[in-house]
Amino acid sequence: AITCDVQKMYHQFRVNERHHDYLRFLWWEGGDLSKSPTDYRMKVHIFGATSSPGCANFGLKQIARDHKDMSQEAADFLHRNFYVDDGLKAENTAAEAIEVLSKARAMCQKANLRLHKVTSNSTEVMESVPESERAKSTQTNVEIDRGREEMENTLGLQWCTQNDTFCFKL
Repeated sequence: AITCDVQKMYHQFRVNERHHDYLRFLWWEGGDLSKSPTDYRMKVHIFGATSSPGCANFGLKQIARDHKDMSQEAADFLHRNFYVDDGLKAENTAAEAIEVLSKARAMCQKANLRLHKVTSNSTEVMESVPESERAKSTQTNVEIDRGREEMENTLGLQWCTQNDTFCFKL
């Protein structure tokens, strides 16, 4: 299994200029409320806007459609296995996981998106991922240590890659 994240996903997608007024906000320089605020408009999607997840998801699926010639499997991964910015997929072999992840990363890179925070329950898969693109807990040690339980947050669950189980943290 593999998981990954699209870095700063909402900010990667621009808002159509005619919609900038819908993401208007006021800013008081230096936090001084006695002064008049400056009126700003966001040009990219933001966390907290109701429309942002849908717009960003549409953008990711569009990238998959636009670049499916690179790899249909990677396009399917981007299209079907993401919940907003989090990807989760299981493959039958480490080689298949490495291939789909590598091609999905290349596909996203064409659109200036970065797939990072990669985690897997396979040492072989983790060794194929550059250290800078791995989840923090696996950046220095990709060996799956069956005696030590490290948890990764995955779609609101805790994933223990060592014994490949999902847990809830109460």
